[in-house]
Amino acid sequence: MERSIFWAAVFSAALLIRPGMAAEDPPDVLHAIAQAYGLEVFSQVEALCFTFNGDLQGDSVRREWIWDVAHARVTYKGQDLDGALTVRTISLRPHQGTSEFEQRIQDWFSGDQYWLLFPLHLVWDAPLDAEADGLKALPLSEGLGHHVVIRYPNVPRHRPGAGDQLELFLDGNNQIIQWVYRQKSLPKFSLASTWQDYSHAGPLVFALSHECPRQKIRIWFTNVLVKYRGDQQWARARSPEQLAGKF
Repeated sequence: MERSIFWAAVFSAALLIRPGMAAEDPPDVLHAIAQAYGLEVFSQVEALCFTFNGDLQGDSVRREWIWDVAHARVTYKGQDLDGALTVRTISLRPHQGTSEFEQRIQDWFSGDQYWLLFPLHLVWDAPLDAEADGLKALPLSEGLGHHVVIRYPNVPRHRPGAGDQLELFLDGNNQIIQWVYRQKSLPKFSLASTWQDYSHAGPLVFALSHECPRQKIRIWFTNVLVKYRGDQQWARARSPEQLAGKF
């Protein structure tokens, strides 16, 4: 269940590809989606701070992260394997002697940041197969969205898994309204989720809340801050209303 929900084993190579660079040119539609979330400026990001929160069928999850992008390391604050509060900094580069807990931190971080930065992974994780086929009915509410189907390749390094499929429903600005994840190994399983509470931290755009009503799952992000190269201050993710000074 955890793999299906969080894709906790998002392939570790994604964290080692230099952000902003794709292994192979992605289809135009995927590049357009990534650009709508600020792909072009991620190369200027020195660090990213966020808290992942989850309500998973009654079980609560909270993990705090500071990602030192420039040095490929991450600081985790949350529970250890025994449930005690801990703070640990680990390298995201492959190295020998990784402990069981360090591997678990890497898995948690892979899944958590994938929910936050998924649109950028559409370019970072190339090659992906994508097909845009016009307007389709939204899976979780009334209305229509521009429908894009993404199929993950049959190579071992990819997570989501080989043959898994994502259906994206986009607005007119190439931003995700809702999506559906279909897992090849569990044909009857699908995870439909909203993408909402859009906020901006400088030029980067984030969807801070996701609800999966059929599975009674809610995922949301708090304390999202970005440190851009050359800036002394962190840029906090703020809604359009906050940016406009309405509250």
